[in-house]
Amino acid sequence: MVATSVETMQTRLIHGPGELIAAIPRMLGYVPHEEVILAGVAKTGAIEVLARIDRTDLVLRDLDGEVARAVATEASRSRVARAILVSFTSKPSGGAGCEAATQLAQALTACSIDVDLWVCDGERYWSPGCGDEACCPARGRALPPTSAHSRRANGAPGERLELSGSPAGLEEAAAERRRASGAGDRWWRRREADTPGWRAAALVKVRESARPDATVLDLGRAAVSLRDVRVRDALMVAWLRGGQREIEDTLAGRASEEVARVLDGALHDASHPPPRRAQVQEALEWCGSVARVSRRRDRAGVHALEAVLLWWAGSLDGALSATSRALSCDPDYSLAQLVAQMCEADLRPAWARW
Repeated sequence: MVATSVETMQTRLIHGPGELIAAIPRMLGYVPHEEVILAGVAKTGAIEVLARIDRTDLVLRDLDGEVARAVATEASRSRVARAILVSFTSKPSGGAGCEAATQLAQALTACSIDVDLWVCDGERYWSPGCGDEACCPARGRALPPTSAHSRRANGAPGERLELSGSPAGLEEAAAERRRASGAGDRWWRRREADTPGWRAAALVKVRESARPDATVLDLGRAAVSLRDVRVRDALMVAWLRGGQREIEDTLAGRASEEVARVLDGALHDASHPPPRRAQVQEALEWCGSVARVSRRRDRAGVHALEAVLLWWAGSLDGALSATSRALSCDPDYSLAQLVAQMCEADLRPAWARW
């Protein structure tokens, strides 16, 4: 293990893990290969310590984890608040982990040090086990370029590197997305066994996820539940004060007159009571919570619902912005396209026109 203190001469901000990983070779003076790099971050966000450890030293059976424990102990003595581990290796493919880095991460966690774990093959980087395509695509994310026009992303001798924003917050958000994605994947797999029953249960879970005591797992299950258009539409029927019969018809895919009356009421029936403003605000806050832990593909449905709510509230500009967010996730998402067309035509809800 070789550890290096980062001296203070000039502070340079690093925005996100990609910039940090791209900066490591310049900070070390060489390109790491088959090594785990530990960047020790102080509570202030400044990178105080840089350590490099051969991957083989971390996994040798004869040492039985001794190297990992020694590194973790030294990091604790240096008052490292957070350790960012980057395994530079050509062996794993995108999305895979690293046994050596994982062992070191466990030792650091045992010393009460929070850990961010990344793997880099020299060209791309990823967080092992991350299920969020927006964060870690299947083949990893390309490193930021290190040419002259992007030198500010790289460290230089004597420069003090500091993470922009809260380093804990970045990883906590990624960890929440992974937990939510895992819960959502498990919930979605149950759909195949009994789709009608799953849809009814999914709507219940969606509505429960709006409660104040809802967990990130509840939000993850809600996000994937909205992939099913019938569940999404049944939620809108409930928001429009539809009764149990209308909700059940929507979940079953029955195009009944009662369902049409509820869904079309916002557009054609001035006597249809609009959703309560407090309800719309609560639903918008819920949309924000679900979107924060959702994969990109699932955010399209959430943003489309956000657009519908804003349209109901009479905010055409807000609704149009929400449709843009939805269509950036899925250009073919029909509900977002429909709301965008109504906004562009300056078409407001019936209860706002008469």
